[in-house]
Amino acid sequence: MKSEEGHAPREHVSKNLRGLVGDAIKLVDLQLQLFTVDVQDFWSQAKIGLALVVFASLTLVCGLIVLFFGLSAFLESQLNWSEHAAFFTVGIAGIAVAGGLLYWAARRITYSAEKLTRSKEELSNNLNWFRDAFSDDD
Repeated sequence: MKSEEGHAPREHVSKNLRGLVGDAIKLVDLQLQLFTVDVQDFWSQAKIGLALVVFASLTLVCGLIVLFFGLSAFLESQLNWSEHAAFFTVGIAGIAVAGGLLYWAARRITYSAEKLTRSKEELSNNLNWFRDAFSDDD
């Protein structure tokens, strides 16, 4: 049986298809390995940011109420401030400090998540390769 002009015989197509499937399996395996490494890198760097979030939250919940009342009482007694002015000043200062800590923690977590872009880019490249390999534009 003669093959059509410009097309490979059936056995060559089967061999090429097996090779393509084998390459695809290797590519998926490499993609999963890269994703695993990226997730490990993410968690190793995100731990600090997450620990800061937990620490900042616990500090706010456990200590700020007592600190704020004490600081307000100090401002009232030592500077002769009104109770309202002392509470307002202490509240604004506490919010500013907590906001700064949470902002710093969020930046650390965002920086850590950038490690996952490597897997995303590699997956995009692999999908483009598959698309090109299976297109009929030859």
